[in-house]
Amino acid sequence: MKKILFFAVFVTFIFSAMSLVIACTHPSDSFAAEVLLNKQGIDYHLSVIENSENVLARDNGEYIFKSRSEELYTILKEVGEKLSVRIQIPIRTEYVKQDYTRIKNTIKSDEFLTNLTGWDVQCSYSSCVFNKDELSVMTNEISDGKYSVTVEIQKETGKCGSTKCDGRCLYYAAENFCVPNEYINELKEFVTATKLAASVDSILNSAEIERQSYQADDLIPELEMEIDWKEAMKNELTFLKSSAVIGITDKDIAEISELAARGQAGDNLKILYGEDRDGKKRWLYYYETKSPIIQKPLDCEDYPLSELPNKYIVFNKNAEAFYYAIPAALIAGVVALFFILLVVSRIMENRKNHRHPVESPTK
Repeated sequence: MKKILFFAVFVTFIFSAMSLVIACTHPSDSFAAEVLLNKQGIDYHLSVIENSENVLARDNGEYIFKSRSEELYTILKEVGEKLSVRIQIPIRTEYVKQDYTRIKNTIKSDEFLTNLTGWDVQCSYSSCVFNKDELSVMTNEISDGKYSVTVEIQKETGKCGSTKCDGRCLYYAAENFCVPNEYINELKEFVTATKLAASVDSILNSAEIERQSYQADDLIPELEMEIDWKEAMKNELTFLKSSAVIGITDKDIAEISELAARGQAGDNLKILYGEDRDGKKRWLYYYETKSPIIQKPLDCEDYPLSELPNKYIVFNKNAEAFYYAIPAALIAGVVALFFILLVVSRIMENRKNHRHPVESPTK
């Protein structure tokens, strides 16, 4: 119980601080997909990358090069004794003014579903955080079937005033403001999909409201593009395999690629091989593992195009040939050893026969 209470307080603190002290509103993980190749039997050879051209080596251990898919970039990094493979949209840091509206309420729900498509979902123990563009929803189970719900809109919301509000009018202090229909509709879909409440009114009515603004750095995508993340991950893992950077089966590549999606990156959301809550071992998201532990909330590292290689990676043929030559050399060595032992065996047999000649039978 203490662990659950600590986590709830910790997540609440993190979420409360997001709009005030964090270095970025949208972390770099929001523009990436990542897998940790931690399954037993998968190996890797980073020296192939180290000896290649058009690779950016950062001080934090990252190796960055232009991906084979779209305009993405591939980031390789050792995590412990395993390799992380990440495909990333180029992003830059930009100083922005950010407004937000926070709506807090407490509601009851007999059934709350967290398997929600189209949102970045992060759950552990009794708390969940759902993110979609400028809209965030945090839930925390206070007791059986009772949840605290915090909705945050990270965008300026105008006053209702004399003009018609294309959405929902809410009241804060002595003022009113308009929540646009785009967010109301998203919340309606959220409530329906998660079964958190009978309607969105359960969240908005009689809610505690807070409105503020702040100025901070944020991460902005350098390119706007539609990306097939599953295909991009499959292409990159296949390319790394064919280039002798990783040793992995096609089956594992297919299972990993099926999970790839924008935002499934970072300590809490990345893909890895582990045991789920039913005790089954498989490729899954970190938060789906049996005992996930919340990690640092946000990574604000930027990857601006101005610092990234603009040409595809070129492998050092000597280094690449070296890795292909190792198995061939081992096979050749085994064959040579076999023939040497065969020759030695024949010589020993001939010497034995010479010392002890077989006598002809007498008549």
